[in-house]
Amino acid sequence: MSMPPPPPPPGSIPPENQPRPADSATPFAQQPIYLQNNFGQPVAVQLAVKNNGLAVASMVLGIVGLLLCFLWIPSILAVIFGGIALNQISKNPQQGGKGMAIAGLTLGIIGVGTIVVLLAAGSAPV
Repeated sequence: MSMPPPPPPPGSIPPENQPRPADSATPFAQQPIYLQNNFGQPVAVQLAVKNNGLAVASMVLGIVGLLLCFLWIPSILAVIFGGIALNQISKNPQQGGKGMAIAGLTLGIIGVGTIVVLLAAGSAPV
């Protein structure tokens, strides 16, 4: 007959409440930090992820450039800012906003493509 495992030392976190490795379902979510409250119970704290400012600017400029296709500067800036934001987000996983950067980059490319088509057709103002 085997002996049961010894009880954990006082003040330690029980195994069922210890931090787990990242789930495959949420690869981009930041894992919670486990602290102890005044009663010694483990408490999970989720920190907020900050969005990359260039990603937000890229998405806004992409929308503006697509709605106002006669203005070509917002679309070009959306492509530039979206590319820079994706590069920064890939280097620093603590930053969020990858979806906004991709959306801004995509909208910017569509806006630039629309401008090129209108210029080729001769109906876009220069």
